[in-house]
Amino acid sequence: MSIMVFKYIFHSHKIMIEEIYNKYSFSLIALLILHAVAQNVMLASSNRNTTITFPPERKVIKENNHTTAQKNFLGNDAHWIWVNGTDASNYGFLAIFQALFYADCPDQDSEVKITGYDIFTAYLNGIHVGAGENYRFLYFFKAKLICGLNNLTIIVMNKDQSASGSLIFSLTQDRTSCYLCKENPSGIYDRNTCKCECSAYMSNFPA
Repeated sequence: MSIMVFKYIFHSHKIMIEEIYNKYSFSLIALLILHAVAQNVMLASSNRNTTITFPPERKVIKENNHTTAQKNFLGNDAHWIWVNGTDASNYGFLAIFQALFYADCPDQDSEVKITGYDIFTAYLNGIHVGAGENYRFLYFFKAKLICGLNNLTIIVMNKDQSASGSLIFSLTQDRTSCYLCKENPSGIYDRNTCKCECSAYMSNFPA
């Protein structure tokens, strides 16, 4: 193939790609925005809803260094958190965080956004969700909720001798299709059982 022919083919494909981008880029951006809007925040890391299961008798605190440098890192109410104590910044310090929350729409997939300083592993209801070892990256993991109480557990280890460890996470869910009884249009969604029940059955429950 001659150089001129190659240049012609390359130029033709370049024009075609640009035309496709110009035609559909707005639609793609709109879809991304709609996806972000549809995602409801079910859980966001903070010292109010997150506890420490190891080491014992410790408290969750806001981690000031990352909070100052990377404010609103996830674009929601999630805060950088860590553990109190003078030894919490030591090399090899390990902490296990736990966040309990309720879900009433388990059939819709959820997404966990998370990163930690420096190494983390996440579990949802005892099932491994994902892991990471670079706090500069934001990790995305699909997760399956259960009806009722859910347990997000994250193990984090600090491997920096000069800085404190830290953790930030959120769990979101697209809830636009929740509570719809498509297979039984006359049914009513019961948020306690996470199932569509017939109206006669639901009428037996107190208001």
